[in-house]
Amino acid sequence: KRLEAAVGVYEGMQAKRAKGEGGDALVKSMAAKMNEVEGLNAAIAELKRATRSAPSRLAELDEEIDKLKAEILATSGMLNDNDNLRKKIQEEERAKWEVEKEQLLAEERAAMERQAAEIAAERANLVQKGAEDSHAEVEALRSQLAAERAKAADSTSQLRFAEEEIVQLKAGNARLHDAVDISRLEATNLEGEKVE
Repeated sequence: KRLEAAVGVYEGMQAKRAKGEGGDALVKSMAAKMNEVEGLNAAIAELKRATRSAPSRLAELDEEIDKLKAEILATSGMLNDNDNLRKKIQEEERAKWEVEKEQLLAEERAAMERQAAEIAAERANLVQKGAEDSHAEVEALRSQLAAERAKAADSTSQLRFAEEEIVQLKAGNARLHDAVDISRLEATNLEGEKVE
């Protein structure tokens, strides 16, 4: 059906070409359609060839199947022996694998224990180092606090000394004022005696 449709389309293109229609585009389309028609013809020819050779091929396949059946029947006893041998080999391999598996598990367990011990030792070292670092920080803070306290004590001492100096200055200033008042009073008395 595809071939008939393609041929019909190609014949329609030929009719248009005969009338002078389509130009170069029609020529290209006709060439493409001709390639399609030729491809379909080749496919149909191959299908016909395969169909003709199918009966002989089926006969060959039947003969091969009969030969295989005969070989299977001839070797059935051997297969039974091989099956027993295969089971024995499987049992031996299974036993061997059990031994190897136990060894592998033991090695893995030992490796995990070593790793756990290493981790525990590293953790202990970290804890000890952390404790040492904390102790050093505490001592440094204590030293800093002592220094600050010493500075505070020194500042307090200086403040007290300054307060004492201020008190002494105030006392001296008061005495100075008293002396000035006395001097003024004596000067006034002297002037009064001169007037008399």
